[in-house]
Amino acid sequence: MLPFAWLRKALAAGPLIAIVASGAFQQPIVLAASGTLYVDKNAVNCSNAGTGTTSQPYCSIGAAASAATAGMTVYVNTGMYYETVNAVHSGVQDGPITFQPNPGSSVTISGQLHGFTVSRQSWVIIAGFNIIGTSSSGILLSSSTQITVHGNQVSYAGLPIAGQTAQGIYLTGTTNSLIENNTVGHNTGAGIGLYAGSTGVEVRHNLVFSNAQQFQRNAQGIDVQSASATVDYNITHDNEDSGIQFYPGGNNGVAYGNVTYNNGDHGIDNLDVTGGVLVGNSAFHNCTSGINVEGTSANYTIENNIAVDNAVYPAYKGISCTRRTGNIGVYDSAPATTTADYNIVNLTTAGDLYDWNETAYSGLAALQAASGQESHGIQADPKWANAAAGDFHLTAASPGVDSANSSAPHEPSVDIDGNARVDDLGIPNTGNGPSLVDDRGAYEFQPPATAATCQTSGLSGGSYTVTVCITSPGNSWVVSGSVPISFTVTPRHSTSSAFRRPSTSTAPTSCRSRRTCRTASSRPGRR
Repeated sequence: MLPFAWLRKALAAGPLIAIVASGAFQQPIVLAASGTLYVDKNAVNCSNAGTGTTSQPYCSIGAAASAATAGMTVYVNTGMYYETVNAVHSGVQDGPITFQPNPGSSVTISGQLHGFTVSRQSWVIIAGFNIIGTSSSGILLSSSTQITVHGNQVSYAGLPIAGQTAQGIYLTGTTNSLIENNTVGHNTGAGIGLYAGSTGVEVRHNLVFSNAQQFQRNAQGIDVQSASATVDYNITHDNEDSGIQFYPGGNNGVAYGNVTYNNGDHGIDNLDVTGGVLVGNSAFHNCTSGINVEGTSANYTIENNIAVDNAVYPAYKGISCTRRTGNIGVYDSAPATTTADYNIVNLTTAGDLYDWNETAYSGLAALQAASGQESHGIQADPKWANAAAGDFHLTAASPGVDSANSSAPHEPSVDIDGNARVDDLGIPNTGNGPSLVDDRGAYEFQPPATAATCQTSGLSGGSYTVTVCITSPGNSWVVSGSVPISFTVTPRHSTSSAFRRPSTSTAPTSCRSRRTCRTASSRPGRR
């Protein structure tokens, strides 16, 4: 169980925290567990020497941070706060210290060294702030554990000058923590960086874009240089360097369910790291290879990904790249212990589909014959909804539908939207493993509901009842809505004018099940 599982348990038990559903990138609403402090710099009677009540709030967030103890929530009212907030106390597992805007408030922290710092503390939550224009990283976590950074907007950290660049969210020596649902863009270093022993960190459901040093190509979306990180369900695009990278120190990293496109280097880059798993990601139109494993990297698994038009078109800001090629590239000593299968690759112009062991392949069959890899790979258009507009949902005709390997390590049970795996009944199941209906890439295709038709003939006189059963596609739920039931009466051996007008009945569904039945009746008869 993840170390921050208490958050999920609390949701089931009661309203400590309400977390927005997958992919929404919004802030949570946090209710105080055992005490509340208030901050309002615009209140005429605010005082940093007070007790942080609604009648006399603190003027600064830092003053409240100094007073906050385990189980307390610090609510901050609307305003621009020019300060670095230092969280100087720890919470406990069942009573974290939470910092967040007062519900309905918009709070910006700007202009100082950092927005928030947490050093040598535990069980702290930072949620829902706009942190902009800091001279160093917007949020700094150091030598801490069990920290949650949720639903913040972090932008314009550092300056595009050598020695003055900065990451949006920076972790060093911080373990077992969660970076979730943040929007991180336009920083002069990596959007999110994990460094110096920040092990067991999960980075999920973040939107990370347009991070750039501007004087050299060296700002990634998500930069992992610490072990045992999980990077899942993020969207990274238009970053100056790679969308996601695992670099030395980032061993045993896992990346699944991510979407990464139009970045200035790779979609997902892996250099001199071991034990990596890259499963169910979607990589499009990155400047060099979409999925890249190189150097002394070893023991890698690359499965169920979709990679299209990487390393063939000018990408980030129209820059053409002449470095690593291939939608998927495995170089140097990495091929000896890397496995690739169940991936979809495609190009819309001439180029290399794969680069494997220093050999480029323009077709899947040639790679299969030479390397023995990708025995279940597919070379075809994945039929994304609108890749040019950043919409990588699968459509009904996609070869990725019901064709993934559910036995792949860390294959997720839900997609980036939070949708469960579902069987498209109109497509043969060609996948593998305990579930034959998993889709490839970051999104699970959601089949539309199907209509049920019932025809009855040869009836004369009286009332008739029709029962219609609606079965949802695959294993999805029928939650709400209505079932329209229409009656069409065609008379025989009589004139149509002698029959009552056909009726239409709508039977509401009210149960949560995979199959719902509703009954409606019509009484054909004389007028």
